[in-house]
Amino acid sequence: MNESRQSGQILLITLLVLVVLITIGLALIGRVRIDTTMTTDIEESLRAFSAAEAGVEEALKSGVVRSQPVQLSDVPASYTTQINTINAATSYYKFPRVLSQGEVETFWLINHDENQTRQEIPTYTRDRITLCWRGKQGETPALSIALMYKRGAQYLVARAAIDPNRDRDNNFSAPDSFGSGCGQPNVFIKEIRFSDFSPSINPTTDILIFIRLRSFYADAFLFVDGGGFSLPNQGNVIISTGTTGSGVARKIVVVRPFRAPRGIFDAAIISQTSFSK
Repeated sequence: MNESRQSGQILLITLLVLVVLITIGLALIGRVRIDTTMTTDIEESLRAFSAAEAGVEEALKSGVVRSQPVQLSDVPASYTTQINTINAATSYYKFPRVLSQGEVETFWLINHDENQTRQEIPTYTRDRITLCWRGKQGETPALSIALMYKRGAQYLVARAAIDPNRDRDNNFSAPDSFGSGCGQPNVFIKEIRFSDFSPSINPTTDILIFIRLRSFYADAFLFVDGGGFSLPNQGNVIISTGTTGSGVARKIVVVRPFRAPRGIFDAAIISQTSFSK
């Protein structure tokens, strides 16, 4: 009886040990499979990303669009590219990035050719343009404006500054209103009339080149309304998609605005009135 009972206990313990070992083994196998799958996915993702980078590099260098997949020689992946214009459509334009406090953003009022060379011919000839902006929640940014234009052979700059916060003692002008504008809700609105500058600017005889905007006190989201007037293109957007043989795809989007003067340009022309070069 004792020997039979002991044999049964040994068998039960053996079975329990086997169950534990099998469970541990299955868990280890599952973990290895997961790790292998994750490693493969990461490798495939990196190949797709490398292919997308190659597409961006080619598009930046040559401006060539690749609608058909281009196979890489050193990586089992291919890429396709497309180039779109940064266009304001007919009425509204939204700047592609937030304007950080103290930084500047350029809005072009003339067109550029395929080589990004500006075409200094009258393009935006409406007598006014509307600027809209807002800050992040609880913040009230102010804007300074530098309008560059060409009169005959002279390049001229007219300046203005707008601050919605009238408690700040900075002698900035006030916006026209706060509400819906430039196709956006809850924005500060300022209609810029070119004839209000001194000297008065006439867009039909003067060539409006660009507007430089600088944010003060806070970051700003910027919008422009041409009042139904067609606004010039502001640059290009390169979209490159890399794809591996297994179907893993990664996309890179590069926003490439037209080249503009560096920020030091604005510091060199600060004046109470217009600046003539």
